[in-house]
Amino acid sequence: MNLSWKNAVRFSVLSALLLAFCVCSWPSYAQAPSEIQLVNPGFEGDYVTVPGGYAAPGWVTHYTENARPPLAAVGGGSDPTRRPEFKPIDASQYPERVAEGERAQVAFAFYGIMDAAFSQQVSVERGRDLRCSIDAHGWSTNTDDPSQHSGDVWISVGIGAEGQTDPWEHGIEWTRWDWTAAEYRTYQSRVVTAESERVTLFVRVTNKWSVKHNDAYIDAARCWYVDSSGTIPTPEPQPTPTPCPTCPPCEPGTCNEQAIAQAVVDALHDWFAGLRWSVVD
Repeated sequence: MNLSWKNAVRFSVLSALLLAFCVCSWPSYAQAPSEIQLVNPGFEGDYVTVPGGYAAPGWVTHYTENARPPLAAVGGGSDPTRRPEFKPIDASQYPERVAEGERAQVAFAFYGIMDAAFSQQVSVERGRDLRCSIDAHGWSTNTDDPSQHSGDVWISVGIGAEGQTDPWEHGIEWTRWDWTAAEYRTYQSRVVTAESERVTLFVRVTNKWSVKHNDAYIDAARCWYVDSSGTIPTPEPQPTPTPCPTCPPCEPGTCNEQAIAQAVVDALHDWFAGLRWSVVD
């Protein structure tokens, strides 16, 4: 083997060693919990025509008519439900009505009781535990004052673990009815185990009395996988890795073999030192 080939082999081996120890000491971080991809979770875009008005792309609207109101059994009004109206609300005009982005979805009933819902099917890993949430707030009053709110707009979040498409189907895991505040709050679903490769997020809204304004504003939907406690798992702290040594520069057509060898020695020294201290810790 001539000298040039020997130099090339030595250079290749030294470079491979340096690269190997750079890879060995590369930072390793625990993965953050997986978000489940929703279509248009912020209720943005050009709304599409649906019975009763307009809905955000990616979302399906539902409602009952001439049915017993959901809250009648707990002291609410007994007037039969009527078809709600659906529309977007823009942050440029009513910033307090939008949780994030440029738009939010509104369902409302004028002098009537509504039982309305929004849904979206999402692809998931079957057998995984998951949870969803929605940001919402309400406006319920007999006046036209936007600052007045009686708290009589209510919300429930449900998940169809089998991919149900009708909010009134059997087997959907619903939260209890919760009143909506005058400002946005986050309402979380129960933790469910996906029984199919598709599950459905449902958001259902109603009002207790047939006052003049009964508006439910929803925005910022989210779904994610959870651990057994139902909380969002957080990555565990990781040790700070030893920085990779800087590879010595090479002039065009030449390589500094001595500098590369020294870099390998330095890398070995730092790597073993880091390994020793991690074992001691």
